[in-house]
Amino acid sequence: MSPQLQEDIGKVAERFGTGECIVVVGISDCELCEVYAQTVTQGDPSEVGALSGVSLGLPVYHFFDPEIKRFCDAAIWKERFDAAESDPETSGDVTECVCVVAGIRRQYSLFDF
Repeated sequence: MSPQLQEDIGKVAERFGTGECIVVVGISDCELCEVYAQTVTQGDPSEVGALSGVSLGLPVYHFFDPEIKRFCDAAIWKERFDAAESDPETSGDVTECVCVVAGIRRQYSLFDF
């Protein structure tokens, strides 16, 4: 996660409070999902960004997590995201990313929505 993005997330969490924020990750690379989820919960694991050593405990979700999907209009979801979610070439990666992020959230997030 870029240092600028870490700084922006830190400012938003400070302004609104960590209990009022969630982070939604939308990438399909499981390793990056893990790093992003760790960064917003436990602090930057690379120890170079603004969130190095800062444990925000933010709830983090993958975009395709059913908890996020339930807040979206079903027709819009079907039109815009159904193909990406069910694409045989990426659906396994997406499912794994959802699981990775959910595991980190359950273990390290201090809040839930």
